[in-house]
Amino acid sequence: MGRDQRAVAGPALRRWLLLGTVTVGFLAQSVLAGVKKFDVPCGGRDCSGGCQCYPEKGGRGQPGPVGPQGYNGPPGLQGFPGLQGRKGDKGERGAPGVTGPKGDVGARGVSGFPGADGIPGHPGQGGPRGRPGYDGCNGTQGDSGPQGPPGSEGFTGPPVSIPTAPVLQGRADPC
Repeated sequence: MGRDQRAVAGPALRRWLLLGTVTVGFLAQSVLAGVKKFDVPCGGRDCSGGCQCYPEKGGRGQPGPVGPQGYNGPPGLQGFPGLQGRKGDKGERGAPGVTGPKGDVGARGVSGFPGADGIPGHPGQGGPRGRPGYDGCNGTQGDSGPQGPPGSEGFTGPPVSIPTAPVLQGRADPC
């Protein structure tokens, strides 16, 4: 029972209890009004001038037999719901379910870091012969060689006059 239901049931219960208490009070008054009190004269009334309300009768007789059982009364009010019970124990583990269909291929992952350098390989075979190089410069004048053997005597020629040319010294090869 929730808090709201208890709040509604509280005033209704109080009304029924008040009605029941008032009813019992009226019934008790009406029952005592017609009952004779035999322990005092005239049922407790002042009868100094003579009792006329209750004429004198004989003594009280023996009680009569028990009467038949009365009808069942109306059903009572519905009671409040009880407290909630404790939580139940954990159940047994169920059977495994049916295996589902295979899923789609996932997205491509992120590229990894570059790998480490490998070990050096074997030396390769030699390449083809290269193109011929450019001509080099003329070399410098080398040392003079050993004195050769004297030549044979030549023929005597006509007499000619030969001019002498100046000698250039200290000039190197232009290359």
